[in-house]
Amino acid sequence: MVGIRIAGVAIALLCAHPLAAQEWQRLNDGELLTTLSGKSVAFDDRSNAYHSSGRLHETGARDLWGYWRVERGQLCHQMRGEQAWSCYRVSASWRDGLQLLRFRDDTGREQDGRIE
Repeated sequence: MVGIRIAGVAIALLCAHPLAAQEWQRLNDGELLTTLSGKSVAFDDRSNAYHSSGRLHETGARDLWGYWRVERGQLCHQMRGEQAWSCYRVSASWRDGLQLLRFRDDTGREQDGRIE
């Protein structure tokens, strides 16, 4: 009986612990494509729609169009009028049933968003 009670407490603690929201898994090429293609990511100040065609639509303070692609484990995008592609390492986590994404550029700057 004590063993069952301890097991029950252990399960309750594991379920209540916010560890899952704190663990970030880096996404590989296939995971990036599956996670983003045809979906939108909401940030604090904007939303990015990743169309399956490779088009990217950013809405917020500005309404911009560009392109996105996945290469060497990174999400890259180029907005209209820009010469260079910007690339980010992307990690995923879950919190309260929402898939969260963390974008990190080459300088180490991070920005979090959520799949809509």
